[in-house]
Amino acid sequence: MSEHLPLMQTTLFCGAIISTVACMSVIIQHARFSSVRRAPLSLLFWRSCTNFVFSSQFLVTFAVQLSLPDREQGEFWGGMMRFSGLCSSLAFLTQFTALASELWLLMICVDLMLSLTQPFRSASMPWYHALVWSLSLLSALSMVLLRVDGPARIHICWIKQEPGLSSGNGGGCSADWFQQPANLANWYLFFGWVLLIHSFGVFVLLYASARLQDGLLATYEIRASTIKDLRLYVLTGLGYWTVAAISYILLYVYCYPAWDADHQAWDGFLWVAMAGVVASRGLVDALMWHYTANASISAELAWRREHGAVQASIIGSRPASKPWARPFGVPDALREEWVRQLESNLGGMRQLESIWREAGGGRREAGGGRRK
Repeated sequence: MSEHLPLMQTTLFCGAIISTVACMSVIIQHARFSSVRRAPLSLLFWRSCTNFVFSSQFLVTFAVQLSLPDREQGEFWGGMMRFSGLCSSLAFLTQFTALASELWLLMICVDLMLSLTQPFRSASMPWYHALVWSLSLLSALSMVLLRVDGPARIHICWIKQEPGLSSGNGGGCSADWFQQPANLANWYLFFGWVLLIHSFGVFVLLYASARLQDGLLATYEIRASTIKDLRLYVLTGLGYWTVAAISYILLYVYCYPAWDADHQAWDGFLWVAMAGVVASRGLVDALMWHYTANASISAELAWRREHGAVQASIIGSRPASKPWARPFGVPDALREEWVRQLESNLGGMRQLESIWREAGGGRREAGGGRRK
């Protein structure tokens, strides 16, 4: 009996548990500390929330697979008629959360770009939420209405595999695989968006690096930290999808091998690698959030210890009202530089006015002497 299916499902289950716990830790920390409730950490927080739901569904997938009778254990339940409704629902959830997660990375880049060009703008969180959730919902609904939802080749419920190529068939791959409807759906529903979002992220990273390279010494730490965090977000995302692409391409090249104990260990590794990449999505973003939030949380904890504050701050309180909250982020840095530049320009104008008056007064005195 083929063993690649239980191998894939077990790896997904274990990885999903780790990612779910990691995302939950982000949610708990976000509720405990008001200092992390500002961009970009607040945007990355919502990315972790979507990853929490994305990872949780694989626990359902594993539970349903275990519930099958022994004679059906070698077959993915998503392809069975009696589970078509459940698989369609999970496919909808997969598409919605997977795209929403990527769109929150886009919002991080958009927020920085707006901060660079409009440092005095007001917060845009309501617009970010409207854009992310509406686009994600539209994409998931399109997948269902186009009837391309179902069991995917990697044994999850998402965009269904193309006709004529079943996972683990061990046979030749279809020569016209890119022309199949489901493969096109992969691109216009998800992977095309991923390419556009990360291309824009690289552009914003290069633009911001050049824009924030020069500035006042007082804002250097903020500017350097902003570039460092953005570089971490963008490059980690690129790294994740590079590994995912390599894993998927290898599976395709080897035609989704039907691995069992008598086959090569390499075939089993391909399935484990693919499942590990999918399941680790939430863990990767949670680690990024904790890494970039550590400084803010440490500062808030130090302030609480100093002032004897033992209770958690109220959710929704503004970190700027706390003594430990200093100006943070690109808008604050650019506003400070703009104000200082304006003060410098005003000082220069006053100096020129003083010089002009002195020069004008001298000429008037000289003219008066000549008239006498």
